[in-house]
Amino acid sequence: MTVCSAATKRTKELQDSGCKVMLQEVPFVMAVTTPLMQRTLLMESSARSFFIDTSSSCDQMNTALTLVLVSTKAGAVPVGVCLYDSQTEASYTAAFSQL
Repeated sequence: MTVCSAATKRTKELQDSGCKVMLQEVPFVMAVTTPLMQRTLLMESSARSFFIDTSSSCDQMNTALTLVLVSTKAGAVPVGVCLYDSQTEASYTAAFSQL
């Protein structure tokens, strides 16, 4: 089973729980925001300082995982999660445009 086919299966479950899921097959990019992440972005008190943290080679397919966090009074809060097939400019551009 490829990462893309597994992501496609999981997309419906995530959407049913209120998450926004954007999926692109070539290059593989999946962006997810939960209802809590969506509310955090709407808060006026949240600063607009974003932090990006990427972990690569998360599986045998070298999938990269990026957390996008925003600074708030409560600390850093995630506002998006991206999975993609490689750490290239095209993958990052596709991932961030989906958020």
